[in-house]
Amino acid sequence: MATTLRTLCFGLAKNISLGSSTALKASSLGFQTRCFHQDHPIQQAAAAEPVSGPLGRHTATLVPGDGVGPELMGGVREVFKAAGVPLDFEEMFISEVSPNQSADLDTVVESFMRNKVGLKGILTTPTTFKGGVLETLNMKIRRKLDLFANVVWVRSLPGFQTRHNNLDFIIIREQTEGEYSALEHESVPGVIECLKIVTEKNSMRIAKFAFDYAMRHNRKKVTAVHKANIMKLGDGLFMRCCEEMSKLYPKIEFETMIIDNCCMQLVSNPYQFDVMVMPNLYGNIVDNLAAGLVGGAGVVPGESYSSSVAVFEQGARHAFAEAVGKDIANPTATLLASCNMLRHMHLEHHARIIEDTVLKVVKGGKIRTKDMGGYSSTSDYIKEVIHCDLRLSGPPSGRGADGGARTRDRRVPQNKKISRLQARASDLGWNSNPRQKGQCRYQDGNACSPVVANPPQIITDLFDADSISSPAHGLKSIKNLEITQL
Repeated sequence: MATTLRTLCFGLAKNISLGSSTALKASSLGFQTRCFHQDHPIQQAAAAEPVSGPLGRHTATLVPGDGVGPELMGGVREVFKAAGVPLDFEEMFISEVSPNQSADLDTVVESFMRNKVGLKGILTTPTTFKGGVLETLNMKIRRKLDLFANVVWVRSLPGFQTRHNNLDFIIIREQTEGEYSALEHESVPGVIECLKIVTEKNSMRIAKFAFDYAMRHNRKKVTAVHKANIMKLGDGLFMRCCEEMSKLYPKIEFETMIIDNCCMQLVSNPYQFDVMVMPNLYGNIVDNLAAGLVGGAGVVPGESYSSSVAVFEQGARHAFAEAVGKDIANPTATLLASCNMLRHMHLEHHARIIEDTVLKVVKGGKIRTKDMGGYSSTSDYIKEVIHCDLRLSGPPSGRGADGGARTRDRRVPQNKKISRLQARASDLGWNSNPRQKGQCRYQDGNACSPVVANPPQIITDLFDADSISSPAHGLKSIKNLEITQL
């Protein structure tokens, strides 16, 4: 018995010493020990690399679309180049109104499937039927890729005033069935029958997607929109699937609302909504209605998901064909959609830089397109985005756009006011340390007057350092202070 205990204790001591040496080895290499097998080279490399900074360049499919789509995608390319985004586009033109110039549908679908992500412009769908297949090009792409969920984030842009401000809600639309089944026929002359397809499988899938989305993004309520009072079987099935799914998410509040009442509530009190889920046609209508609440089709981004592919585009689908070549289209929605694509690809740094700059341009109010009440062109907007902050920004620390080393970012941190004040004091001719009161001297060695002793501290008390636009402005403020105190 004693021998067995001695052997057991020896084995435990040996394992503990091995574990300690492993932890010490990992610690000496600069890695955080997360498991007992952290000393494996592959795991060490995985622990050392940040999740949001993937190596090398990436490829995404680009479909310019019809109307002003090619112009807007050109702007996205310019912004990405200025921001140093490590992304290459595999561009393919496909169109239903220009079939002679269009690529093959299977080739485009294969590109999306291979790259797993893409940026897409709006494809125009003709309103007339001249014989042939009723299924549109948009419908074919969605079904071949199984893009069952369309997500539109409706939010107010800072600094852009609309009838309702501070809006923030999500619209989730099932987009593979419903009224978009393309099953129509003329049973007898003058009588057309259109079939609306609703399946339990797809209804449960979109309901689960909506509740999962609400959980991941800390949303509190899901509203299922329907017309079950009239279409008791079709929309009734959709509503029952959402109700069943809601029981699996007890922390998420659930409610149902009829589509006509939903439209009225969106116009009168949109703040009550958080996440909305609905069938295909209702989603298309509500997407456009909600876009109008925050500024129109040019400011709302959207995205579509399958189990393996994500496609990013405008939230309100308008090709704006009448503006082709006029340089007046609003690129905000397309730029924000491209930021969502970068975030989906774990390029958070570039997504944040571009998105913050776009919102800054909108908030500034100097550069706005005609639909936002301004007089600027699309080109002016893109140039302002590029020259606002992107010229000062670059790839994440440690790597360049091509995965190589990058130079250190030499921008002055905004939160270090002491450094900024010292720079301003130097411009004014002061040689002082704001931490050492009463030791202010000019650069010629003479002491400051008692009234303006420690001038940076006075400036700090009067206003923020960021408001000092020039040395002359700061000197003028100090002179005014002298007169006041005298």
